[in-house]
Parts: sequence; C-alpha cells; structure tokens
Amino acid sequence: MLWIAALVGLVVSLLAAVSMAYAPRWALDSRSPGEEERRTFASFATEAEAAADDCPWTAFDLDRLQVVLGEDRSAAVHVVGLPGRQTLLVTRALLSSEPQVARGLLAIAATRAELGSDLIRATLAGVVVAGMIAVFVTPIALPVGWALLALVGLASFAVARRLHYAADRQAARAVGEDAVLAALRTLADGTAGSGASRWRTLVAIEPPLADRIERLEAN
Repeated sequence: MLWIAALVGLVVSLLAAVSMAYAPRWALDSRSPGEEERRTFASFATEAEAAADDCPWTAFDLDRLQVVLGEDRSAAVHVVGLPGRQTLLVTRALLSSEPQVARGLLAIAATRAELGSDLIRATLAGVVVAGMIAVFVTPIALPVGWALLALVGLASFAVARRLHYAADRQAARAVGEDAVLAALRTLADGTAGSGASRWRTLVAIEPPLADRIERLEAN
C-alpha cells in the first residue's frame, strides 16, 4: 500500500511546483514595461556587473519581463515559470527604489531560482503528504508513525530555511554583500514582526528577516 502514499506524494509535489511557479502571474495583474522602465531595469544589470562582475538575473527571459499593475508600496520581485522558461514579475516600487536595493532583491530572487528552492519545497511538501498517508497504510504503530512524521516535517522546514540562507550568501557573492543587506533591511522595514521566537522559527518555512540579516553580517 505504500505505492498509494508515493503516488499521492508525487501528485502533490507536481501540483505544488506548478502552483509556486505561476501563482504570482495568476494572483497579480501585470503589463509589459515601458521603454523608460526597461532602461531602468537594464541599468540595474549594468551596475551589478560593474560592482561584482556578475548579474544573476540575466539568465531569465527578460523579453517577457512584466510589471505589476496598480499601486504598490513595497519593492518586490517574483520569479514566474518553470525552469528553462522563467521570467520576472516586478513591482513599480522596485523600479523606483534605490539601485543597490533593487540589485539585492533581484539577486536574491535569481539565486533562489538557480538553487531550485521552489522545486525543492514542492518535493518536500509531497514527502510530508506521502508520510501522512503512509502512517495509515502501514502496520507501524500510530504514535511511532506520527513521531517520525513530525521529525520529517521539522527536517523539511529546516531544509527550506537553509535554502534562504544559501540564496542570501550566493546573492551576496554575485552583487555584493552591501546590496543584499540593503535589500533585506528594506524588506524588514516594511514587514511587521520581522523577528520571531526560537520556537516559531523551528516550524517556519521562511526564516525571520532579522535572522537572515544577522547570518549574512556574520559571514
């Protein structure tokens, strides 16, 4: 009966991967950028290459770059699409933000995509769901099964958090630590409760921004 758990886990992973890849496009109305916005975006890449000889987001299909419609107060970058056909969805606030902040946000988004963060998170979701089903379709005692599932869940959360830390470090190597720290601090300034208790962090998929800043500063 384990094949049922494996099959359901696979389906959940596939659905999660597609959802993560296209949720921003489905949830947000967008438009193609104007010429001035394209020039502004291109200048971020030029400055990134001048600062660190690298520009990680040029790997995306920037001909399909989209700008979020409507008023937005926070600079944000969304990677849209499955690997091989990914592009970027950005807010107007990003295009009008400080170049250093924009470079940091773009680099973080690009390195997370390069590391396959969303695909790994989708796979972990499938593993957890498969584990839940396996608890009921195998002869293992329920208390033992739930304990093992809790360990798998905590391990999955830890892996997801480490992907954020790894993306921050890789982005800092690409465009400079100052740019990534500026981006994280900007996000923290616009987020209520950017810190979190130790216990809440253990069951969080995304680490607190304060923790990410502290770890990057410590490197």
